[in-house]
Amino acid sequence: MRLARGMWCAALLLMMPLPGQAAGTVIEARGAWAAIDRSGACEALSRALRIAAKGKVQALAGLSFTPDRRRWGEFHARLSRVPRAGSSVIL
Repeated sequence: MRLARGMWCAALLLMMPLPGQAAGTVIEARGAWAAIDRSGACEALSRALRIAAKGKVQALAGLSFTPDRRRWGEFHARLSRVPRAGSSVIL
């Protein structure tokens, strides 16, 4: 059952690639994260526990790695909404 849920999550993540990135091959998927080979970069992606409502942006976070080590553990996130003016985003 866990693998099926993880594969569903990976499929969901693949349907919503980050801007400028093509879908890749799922290497591993468990729970709410997936490791994806994008032929030139490998990414570990996770979605927020709260699923976005229809028409809203799903929050994602991940780490990127490239063979040339230009991106090695680079953290990236897509927030579910734009932060309020004057507010801070804290990790």
